[in-house]
Amino acid sequence: MQNTELTCYYNIASNIVSDILKRKSEYLFVSSSELERKRFKQPMYKEIDDAVGIWISKFLATNQILRGDILQKKAK
Repeated sequence: MQNTELTCYYNIASNIVSDILKRKSEYLFVSSSELERKRFKQPMYKEIDDAVGIWISKFLATNQILRGDILQKKAK
């Protein structure tokens, strides 16, 4: 579809379509939990965020309960 067709189909301004198409690579790699938020914001420290995400996955795979204090210690 062309941008003009998209603006008519979704009834939005053409600059919104352009902005979305420019950032489409960001939107393609958004997790389902992030889709529920109104705005997508990149983490300040991506490496730490990724490392903690991997640790959380492994932690939850052991059927343990993840508490906030445990997560805070690991993040630090």
